Amino acid sequence: MGEATVQVIVLGRYTTLAGPDPFVTSPIVVSEYSAIELAVWRGPMEDPGAVFDIEIEESMDQVTWTMIDSTVVPPGIEIPMSADISRTWLRASVRLLAVSFPVVSCYLVGFLVKRHP
Repeated sequence: MGEATVQVIVLGRYTTLAGPDPFVTSPIVVSEYSAIELAVWRGPMEDPGAVFDIEIEESMDQVTWTMIDSTVVPPGIEIPMSADISRTWLRASVRLLAVSFPVVSCYLVGFLVKRHP
């Protein structure tokens, strides 16, 4: 990425999440940026049918959130996520769906693209 980008770590390498409740990251201010380019990875989960669902959301007021990208992440493969940003705040929401108590290691890292003046 060029000079018009800033590195962002939404979920650091290697974050471990556990439980069926949605995990929501702290909101970050993104008003200076026009887009986000991310790489998401997750490790295996004990339940072979388990699902790792991640959404990137934005908001003007931190009350009402709108999904701008979403994907189900397969185990052991880093996949790209990207979205245009049009609001002030950004966060990620992760849901672990499994028959048993889900536990997984993951990361979500990438770059914010600065707005052109």
